[in-house]
Amino acid sequence: MSAAQHHGVNHWVLSGILWQESRWKANAVRGNSNGTVDYGIAQINSVHLPELKTHRIHEDDLMDACVGTYVAAWHLRKQIDKYGNNWFAVGAYHSVTPALNRRYAQSVCNVLSGWQKGGRVATKAIDCDNITTRPQGGTKGTPGPRAPP
Repeated sequence: MSAAQHHGVNHWVLSGILWQESRWKANAVRGNSNGTVDYGIAQINSVHLPELKTHRIHEDDLMDACVGTYVAAWHLRKQIDKYGNNWFAVGAYHSVTPALNRRYAQSVCNVLSGWQKGGRVATKAIDCDNITTRPQGGTKGTPGPRAPP
């Protein structure tokens, strides 16, 4: 079972996020101006480490592409559960600050649109011209980020 299937998120959106975050580089590490650090393929921010440690996931684990992808899918699922299955949730993967959220959602949409135009994404038309990012409310709780045994 893939990370996207396990957490019930769209695999193309998850792939677009991973591309946007690290260009699929499992060993990516980036320091931020606020003193936090982003780790791995999904650039999971160090602010999430306390919660991840309750699931026995540490910063070194995030450097494994498989673990990082499952954590990314889990993090995206949390945003969808909180804000609904919409572009705001995609943007919330990065930030809930409106301007940052919209810019991030637009970037991911542009990645997906480019893939679609290149014949890589077989899905309905992706319209990035009118992205509105307003939270709409979610649906349920989110299980932990680990892959099934």
